[in-house]
Amino acid sequence: MTLYVPKRLLRIFLKDKLIMWIDPRKVHHQVGTSRPESRKIREKFARMQSKGRLTTIARRQTLRVSNALESFVIDPDYYEDLIAFEKNEKYNRVSDITKHRGDYKSSKWYSDLICELSEHGVAKHKKIMMRSENDVDHFMKYYVLSMLDSLERDGFDPAKGGGLGKALIGKDGLIHKSGSGHHRFYAARVLGIKPIPVLIAGAHENWYRKNIGSRFALEKLRAALGDVQAKHT
Repeated sequence: MTLYVPKRLLRIFLKDKLIMWIDPRKVHHQVGTSRPESRKIREKFARMQSKGRLTTIARRQTLRVSNALESFVIDPDYYEDLIAFEKNEKYNRVSDITKHRGDYKSSKWYSDLICELSEHGVAKHKKIMMRSENDVDHFMKYYVLSMLDSLERDGFDPAKGGGLGKALIGKDGLIHKSGSGHHRFYAARVLGIKPIPVLIAGAHENWYRKNIGSRFALEKLRAALGDVQAKHT
């Protein structure tokens, strides 16, 4: 049976201990989401809703309850496959732009946006909508290049770019990037900017059982989290 350790409980007792300032170059893999169990639930609800077995309102309310009760400990069956950064398209795009800062129009990021603009009439990045080449130029200059300049000049500022990125602790005690804050994390890793903060949003059950045991043990968890941070600084 999978261990259940409520995230809400850890936020109360650990607070900023779940935030680790690390060297991003000591992180080598990422997973798709910081909430793998919630993703499984959402997919199940989507199937039920498509068959008319679940209303939109009921689905939203059930998800709120699920998120509120989410466990810090992740079932091994739900922990997603690792992806090496070098095999990730977004990471390679960020890596490439650092080599073309003096001529961003030669970068893959720029060419990808121009292709998207040509094919769909609009290029997107998160909530940013680009409807012309001028918009793409503005995005590259004042979002992408500005982000790189800011990181080199000021280091990693959590107040910029939407707050903290998330990460998980794998079964071997290594940190895996997940959730939000990917582009700034990638840029910091490529540029060698350290330390940068990540919010530990969960941990593989095998790691938890090995280092903490089969129940919630606050002092053991604090010590184990300290060991993980020490490996990544």
